[in-house]
Amino acid sequence: MGKKFYLSIFLLISALWGNAQNSEEPRPADSVKYWKLDGISSVNLSQSSYSNWNAGGVNSIAGTAIFNVFYNYKKKNRFWDNRLETNFGLRNEESRGILKTDDKLLIESKMGRRANFGKHWFYSGAVSFNTQFAPGKSADDDSTIISRFLAPGYLMVNLGLDYKPNDRFSISISPLTQRTTFVYDQNLADAGNFGVEGAIYDDLGVVITPGKNVRHETGGFVRVEYRGPIVKNVKLQSKLSLFSNYLENPQNVDVYFENLLTFKVNKYISTSLILNMIYDDDINFEIDSNGDGNIDERGPRLQFKQVLGLGLSYTFSNHEED
Repeated sequence: MGKKFYLSIFLLISALWGNAQNSEEPRPADSVKYWKLDGISSVNLSQSSYSNWNAGGVNSIAGTAIFNVFYNYKKKNRFWDNRLETNFGLRNEESRGILKTDDKLLIESKMGRRANFGKHWFYSGAVSFNTQFAPGKSADDDSTIISRFLAPGYLMVNLGLDYKPNDRFSISISPLTQRTTFVYDQNLADAGNFGVEGAIYDDLGVVITPGKNVRHETGGFVRVEYRGPIVKNVKLQSKLSLFSNYLENPQNVDVYFENLLTFKVNKYISTSLILNMIYDDDINFEIDSNGDGNIDERGPRLQFKQVLGLGLSYTFSNHEED
């Protein structure tokens, strides 16, 4: 079902884009002015050192790198938005060694053609891929891997409508969405992590049937996004994404809320603040509900991440700020 769905979506997007192209006069000499490039790259570092410090402390050094690029096309009744978002952070503690503090890889492309019922509404189709670069370790046990590249990985393809009143704000409504989850770590797949079907074991705990590495979901998707300045020298990149699986617990909506604030000090120095929240019904945690040290429950929980850094930053663009 997954392959047929993706093929159908690809053909629909191709037809949508092809019809939009045929409806306009080609102007190759001026085509470059319809492309807008925006991006930000930054490296933030922090270091702590203690010697005979009565209050205590751990010697450490940490760094976070951010590299986001947006390359968008807009001409008359059609648009084509592309993005690459990458974050990666490490911390080296004297007592625990190197730990990962941030990790993100997102690639997305969306095409749209203006709808015939509103100036700011577009028929649209999009494809996105999201995963991480490096293995993630448990906070309680450095030897336990809880995630890695393509474990999980998410491929999402959708069709719907976009409301784009300007280049900073947009609302995407996709009633037809296919989300595929990849878990290409067999230990995590056997455990049934990230919503895939787990392994079947015999009475001795030996795997009879390995866990599945892929899961397909069909549902609805909504995203609200803002990207631009909020006050002078402060820019916000905010994205709220909601997904509901039509075929399994549709009332349990997955929520992804991502925010990146950049405070410009001067041309090359800035402060960045990452505030992310996730609630995914397919990501379960081991829970000690009685506080007695015994795990007696597994279930989803609200996830929260905050990363604050000061360091070198460079923004680039091929157009003037609107």
